[in-house]
Amino acid sequence: MNILLKIGFLPIYFLLPCFTLFAEPSVFIQQLSKLERARELKRSFKNISLSSAVSQGLSKNYDEQIRGNQEKIEALNWDNLKDSFWLPNVSIDFTTSKHRLGSLTSGNSFTYDKDPSGTLALNFGEYTIFNWGKDYLQFKNDLATISRSQESLSEQRRNLKHQLVIEYFNLVTLKRLEKSSRDILRQSSFIYRFARERLGLRRIAKHDVMAARDTYLQAQADFYTLKERIKTASENIAFIIQDPVGTEYVVTEEINFRKLTMPISEAVVLAHKYSQYTKQSEYELVNSKRSYEISIKENLPLPKITLGLGAYQHAFGSGISSTQYVNGTGDRLEVVASVNATWSILGHGGLFNKRTRIGKLLEFNQAQINHQRYKHFLDSKVRTYYQQIKNSEKLYLIYKVKLENLNRTFDYIMDRYMSNKISFLYFKTYLEELSLTTDNFYSTLYSHLKYKVELAKLMGIDEFPGEPLSQLVTKVVN
Repeated sequence: MNILLKIGFLPIYFLLPCFTLFAEPSVFIQQLSKLERARELKRSFKNISLSSAVSQGLSKNYDEQIRGNQEKIEALNWDNLKDSFWLPNVSIDFTTSKHRLGSLTSGNSFTYDKDPSGTLALNFGEYTIFNWGKDYLQFKNDLATISRSQESLSEQRRNLKHQLVIEYFNLVTLKRLEKSSRDILRQSSFIYRFARERLGLRRIAKHDVMAARDTYLQAQADFYTLKERIKTASENIAFIIQDPVGTEYVVTEEINFRKLTMPISEAVVLAHKYSQYTKQSEYELVNSKRSYEISIKENLPLPKITLGLGAYQHAFGSGISSTQYVNGTGDRLEVVASVNATWSILGHGGLFNKRTRIGKLLEFNQAQINHQRYKHFLDSKVRTYYQQIKNSEKLYLIYKVKLENLNRTFDYIMDRYMSNKISFLYFKTYLEELSLTTDNFYSTLYSHLKYKVELAKLMGIDEFPGEPLSQLVTKVVN
């Protein structure tokens, strides 16, 4: 916002400091002490852009570092699960008999062998050939759980990226509002001095001076409120991207207004396909169905077919040293079948495990309801965000035209007031309208972008097709 004052016939007032009030007991500006000036010099400033904020956040954010470790843990769990299901459990077992190291009390004691004995074995364990799909269903459930955990980590990373975009543009908006507020404060300061000068010449009523003073004080309050909000926004960003506490950011970008071109039907389709709500509800639905199938098979006397692979065992001890292959069935590899079923009569699970099966069925029904609920939720939420985006696009164009009109006529209104052709009340109303419109314009621009980011987050995508992050900003030309 460029506001030019046509005050050529009163240049002395324009050159006066903008933040100093005429001496009144109740109105003063606090001067900075030497200590405060030293602190001001030690303030930490840093240039920041959208791309640098996102890049640093994705590499240094505390939660992101934890997610990096968690991804490695999930990868280990994935390998452990696959190996334990598809491969035999081969292990090296080493056992020895007890060997006395010493006695704490005297008396009769058990006699241990002088030399310890034991075994060292390469154990191949037992390999399940067929178990009516019970083991496989549980394996699929466990794989789905790990896979969903990995997807969830990716979703959290994308949410962090979206959060950084929103926080950054909140800072950009506050910086722009601060600049506009400084302009309003400058105008209010000048008008207050001008009113006091006219009061001395008896060309203005005292209540107009008091009204000008009140306008100036309110402009000061608004300005310092914005500065405090900027500090809070800067601190939020500093924590997210792991910058030092107290870092103050210098931004050289502005929000680039771009209308959303994607039709709502496409947004709904993408949300149902990629949204984290869809993936979570589908995961719960499929896993609960498999768990119900397992509960049914667990209640049937189905034989489990296994192959005992045995072990190569070396025995050692006093006068003993031998190596042989041992197996529960002798030295042969045999396929065996066994049944291991338990049906409760009383207690946990109910008669013949009826309550257990009903519970698994209810969990499956609950997952179905939850899946339908999230479908409805996505339809509603996508439509809500879409309407908010379209409405903010209309408001943006309205406020843009209105702000341009107010800026164009401000010089004229200023001249009229200084020529005593309009009242201060009229000028004050115009100044307040200019301030309010400026705030609405930049707030609407920020809200429009925020709604778009929230919609992308809901849809499960990083950014809208054909709209990369680099196109969300424009460089400020000083």
